[in-house]
Amino acid sequence: MDDKRLDQVAAVVFDLDGTLLNTIPDIARAFNTVFRKNGLPEHPAQKYKHFVGRGLMNALKKAVPANTDLSAAELEQLLREILVEYQKHPHLETKPYPGIPELLKELNAAGIPLAVLSNKDHVLTVPITKECLPDIDFAVVQGKSDDYPLKPNPGSVLALMEILSSSPDKTMMIGDSIVDFQTAQNSGMQPVLVEWGFTGREELVSEGCLPIASNADELRNIIFSRL
Repeated sequence: MDDKRLDQVAAVVFDLDGTLLNTIPDIARAFNTVFRKNGLPEHPAQKYKHFVGRGLMNALKKAVPANTDLSAAELEQLLREILVEYQKHPHLETKPYPGIPELLKELNAAGIPLAVLSNKDHVLTVPITKECLPDIDFAVVQGKSDDYPLKPNPGSVLALMEILSSSPDKTMMIGDSIVDFQTAQNSGMQPVLVEWGFTGREELVSEGCLPIASNADELRNIIFSRL
């Protein structure tokens, strides 16, 4: 590896939800189905954008009304029901964002190792990625599991470095949230944010999460300028 350029990229790690795939319709359907069965208020699909990003349990705690007095055991039971419902149809309406499959194929062709790192449960992350991006070669697809702490903890990223044959300073972290930006900062990776996901440009800018790509072409230019 030529180390003359400190910003040279040897591998790219992508967040999944809101970065590669729009998963909100299927997340909302699973949550609302379980909420309806349990007498809890449902939410419009787009509202779930503000709930997700730190794992399904955290999303559940945000989605349940503040005045709902649920015990930890009751929350765990709701989460189990949501996981069962989500696994029934994990990619019914989930789709890649425009230009993403083409960009990933280009990176594959360039020989750049790619990974997916998500706070979504591992048992969901793997089949959703495989089904929605079937032609893409990822070196590793990793979701939430007992072996890895959730983002923005750097442990999950650091565990990927050997698989990617890279180091954090030579690895780009691409995501749509402040959590992804913090993950990159905490691990020494190069952060790049996208505005089409669940957070939006205004909030990302207000938190100093730069650079931000507005579409897949801009993201492509940022990545390839560092190869």
